[in-house]
Amino acid sequence: MLWRLRREGCMKTSNWLNSTKEFLQPSVANQLMLWIIVSSFVVTLGVSTVQLYFDFRASIESLEEDLQEIQRTMVPSLTRSVWLMDREQIHVGMKGLLLYDKIVTVKIEAEDGSVFELGETDSEEIKEKTFAMEFKNQEQAWKLGTIVLQVDMAPIYRNLWREGGDILFNNLILVATIVFIVIWFTRFLIAQPLSILANHARGIRFRDKQENMDHKYMSYKHEIGQVFRAVAQLEENLTEDYRIRLRAEDALKKSQEKLKELIKSRTKQLDEATNDLVESSRKAGMAEVATGVLHNIGNVITGVNVNVQSLEQYYRKSASHRLPDLVKLFESQGDQLPEYLSDSKRRESVVGYMNAIVSDLEKNREAHLQTVQSLSQNIKHVMQLVSQQQANAKHSGIIINFSITDAIQDVLDLKAHDINSNQIEVTFNDETQLSISSDRHKVLQILTNLISNAIQATERLDRPRSINIHQKKMGAFVHIDIRDNGIGIPAENIDKLFRFGFTTKPTGNGFGLHSSAIDATELGGKLSVFSEGPNKGATFKLKIPLESKKATTVEQAG
Repeated sequence: MLWRLRREGCMKTSNWLNSTKEFLQPSVANQLMLWIIVSSFVVTLGVSTVQLYFDFRASIESLEEDLQEIQRTMVPSLTRSVWLMDREQIHVGMKGLLLYDKIVTVKIEAEDGSVFELGETDSEEIKEKTFAMEFKNQEQAWKLGTIVLQVDMAPIYRNLWREGGDILFNNLILVATIVFIVIWFTRFLIAQPLSILANHARGIRFRDKQENMDHKYMSYKHEIGQVFRAVAQLEENLTEDYRIRLRAEDALKKSQEKLKELIKSRTKQLDEATNDLVESSRKAGMAEVATGVLHNIGNVITGVNVNVQSLEQYYRKSASHRLPDLVKLFESQGDQLPEYLSDSKRRESVVGYMNAIVSDLEKNREAHLQTVQSLSQNIKHVMQLVSQQQANAKHSGIIINFSITDAIQDVLDLKAHDINSNQIEVTFNDETQLSISSDRHKVLQILTNLISNAIQATERLDRPRSINIHQKKMGAFVHIDIRDNGIGIPAENIDKLFRFGFTTKPTGNGFGLHSSAIDATELGGKLSVFSEGPNKGATFKLKIPLESKKATTVEQAG
């Protein structure tokens, strides 16, 4: 039994604490109720104070009127008694003054020094009133002294406090009744609907079936009904937009998977065909033909790369990723969501935001279908170009001993026409005659690309043009530096220079330097570049081992 009583006591205490916590929560209803209570108390206190002040003024004015009445009626009779020195009448007059409930002492001070005093008091709230005694006879007047009345203010103050308590109590009862009625209507008409709306908004889940909103509140004609109808419309719009988004994402995923498979398949075929094409051109001595074919392929692949980058940028910046921001906005508002959405401008902004997302998804879905079709056409074009060269597809590198000095000179002789026609001064510094064991065809192609690039970098200069070639042995490698005083290379392009398809030339295809870097790596060496900036020339540094360990097979240059 004792345990049960303790349990019931704990439950009551817990319920009281929960009620207190709920009341202290910063909800609109609690804040409004607190504001009404505080303001009502302040108003009640103010009204009671004003009413009490006027009552006090009325009491003081009543006292003043009594004193004026005494001055008008009793002071003249006392003055005659003093003139006649009729002590008995003086005593009777003073007793008459004491009959007034607020007068506690009467004192008469005559001009001849006589003093008559009647009454006593121990009150500390005393107010004195003095009247002059003047006896007039025809045209003469004689000052006889003064009458001093002591008035006890304590009864007035006690009555004032009593009346103040009654006034404050009555006003508090009246205001409390009004506040109770206002709070009840506020909770019923505002707080309860908003609480229901907030609970409904917190339960919104796009993937789940939603409960219908309370139609009782939606039928209201005032602002609460407008908010309920707006939230219901917003929920319907968001649900429909979410379904559209899911359908669009599903379609995009399917298109993406198909595109990945298609690109993977075509890329594999292109890799194989490109390897075959490069090696066949080397074997047959058809470098110019291969360059032309690769130029066309490069142009097509550039378009393919643009399309793929466009798809990648879309998936990184897709409008569908912005929808969770709206959900986070709703969750961040919490209990304030109804108040936030009650603003028509915000509501229209949210609905417009969702419509913009759906419109963006629909628009990009059609654009991506066109992109896939464009990719398919471009890849077919590449396959047509490659198929023309597949007859000469296979070649193995042949390692031979040859003079690197002669190889450089052979390239200079090959480019003599371009050098002379552009009036370029070429300096070839050969420290010693070096022979290396390597794939001569690859070395010649690398040197041809580098010297051709130097010629093209200087041919548009309006100052003397020069190319300096320096060759030296360092350890197990030969280092060949090819420097020109041409247009130079911006710093931001240094890292891009050996990428496939990158070029700054109007008629370039971005294949030569890329393939040269790949060939240098396959030979066991390295190709690098240095430039101080635009119009300051450039230096290409080629490092090749003096002896290749084994024959290598050309691999895809991308």
